[in-house]
Amino acid sequence: MQLSNQAIEPPGEARSNVWLFSQLAQRMGFEEDCFRDTPEQMIRQALSIGADGHSANAGMEHITSEDLKEQGHIPVSFHRNPEAEPFQPYIAGTLPTPSGKVEFYSETLAAAGLDLCPPLCRLRSRAGARPQNASHSNF
Repeated sequence: MQLSNQAIEPPGEARSNVWLFSQLAQRMGFEEDCFRDTPEQMIRQALSIGADGHSANAGMEHITSEDLKEQGHIPVSFHRNPEAEPFQPYIAGTLPTPSGKVEFYSETLAAAGLDLCPPLCRLRSRAGARPQNASHSNF
């Protein structure tokens, strides 16, 4: 878990991502309180701080807001000793899918009337070029 402090004041008319998305949501008519949360409130919510001041999230129970502010970086429990205990999710047992395996074709999606396969996204071949058969925006 990492917390970075603002290095400089935003130049000119620059705004933070939090400000931008808050304003965008409000102008789109979203009225929920979460769109007015401060960065500090968002951090506390992401950490899911409990009554004891520690995170209630699995693998993050040792993290407090104060420790994170002071240290800047605190490894989550499954990354504390990566050499001896590497983080390898789903290396044993099954995946949380109906088949217990990676599903590139999903009967569950089909039953819900959704696409059976993930969409194909091709990389741009040159600056600004877009393949004719690309159906989604690319990075």
